[in-house]
Amino acid sequence: MAGNFLLDRIEEVEAGEFIDTLDGLLAMGYLLSTKVNIRTLEDVERASFRVNPSYAHDLKGALDPNRRREAAKQRRRRRG
Repeated sequence: MAGNFLLDRIEEVEAGEFIDTLDGLLAMGYLLSTKVNIRTLEDVERASFRVNPSYAHDLKGALDPNRRREAAKQRRRRRG
C-alpha cells in the first residue's frame, strides 16, 4: 500500500502517534517497508508498506477476535 494512500485513510490520528505506530509495527516485523527509516510524514508518503506474510494470520485474528472463536466452534462441530 502506498504511503500517501495510507495518509489519506487516517483521519483523526496525529502525525506523531501515526509515525510511532508505524515504527513499532516495523520494529516488531509485522510491517514491511521500502524505506528503512520512517521519521516524517514525507518519509511515509515516499514509502510503500505491506504486511509481513508470516504474521498476516495473527494480525487478522487480533483485529477480529470473534473470528477466532467462530472458527474454533466450527472445528468442534465437525468433530462431534
